[in-house]
Amino acid sequence: LIELTICALDLVCVIRIEELLGAQVRSSIVDGKDAEPNNWKWMAYLKFMNEDKEKWGCGATIVSKYWVMSAASCWIPDVCVSRKSAPVLRKTVLTVGLIDLQNEADQFIGIDRNPQIHGVADLALFHTTDPIQMNAKVGLISLPTKDNFGASSLCWIMGWGDVRKGTPLKKPQKLQQRQISIISKKDCKDKRPGLGSNMLCAEDYACDFPKGDYGGPLVCKADNTLVQVGIMSSGSCDPNGLPGVYTRVYEYRSWINAYINQDT
Repeated sequence: LIELTICALDLVCVIRIEELLGAQVRSSIVDGKDAEPNNWKWMAYLKFMNEDKEKWGCGATIVSKYWVMSAASCWIPDVCVSRKSAPVLRKTVLTVGLIDLQNEADQFIGIDRNPQIHGVADLALFHTTDPIQMNAKVGLISLPTKDNFGASSLCWIMGWGDVRKGTPLKKPQKLQQRQISIISKKDCKDKRPGLGSNMLCAEDYACDFPKGDYGGPLVCKADNTLVQVGIMSSGSCDPNGLPGVYTRVYEYRSWINAYINQDT
């Protein structure tokens, strides 16, 4: 293990060395199917670069023309590294308007050096150096105005990762989608008693942890509109069937809006 100190939060994070040295932190959409073009036009991909080489990537969603939302666990600061053996992040690049990772994206946009990281939740906002141009391939995700999603809700996850445990998505790495069910608050608490009200559970899907879809969205249908209900925080291949865990977006609407409204 390599130990990193995050100065801004005055915390010490212990991170697996394979994550730092090239493991793909992408989605593990097991039993997914190819996404149709323009169905998820707010879906984005964050590439964390070192010396012009991608070290890892995370899912993200476009919440305004200057901001994308992902998981705080995707971000490893390039300051306060306690050991020289740890790689230093030089650049973060956002790609939007793409279905196939191997093909040309609609836009490549730079990301400001340090994201806004929530002090409690696994939630981060990344500010772009230039505005994201909205078009037929690129759009905004809606945030929930109610916290009333459950097992009967129509929900989906999506990403570009493994299709089976240890089986990467074949080129051209087309975005995968899968319908998924939210687990009730009671069942979530019973199966994962340590979770607070700021998290939610969905049926297990993410195998070979830590290759889960860090930062990727859980979206649900509400009044014929898709809204982002969760952010992928932790998956499980536990033999007892522990569910995947998501940051509950509804709990942090005020915090999110405080940033994204600055550029409107």
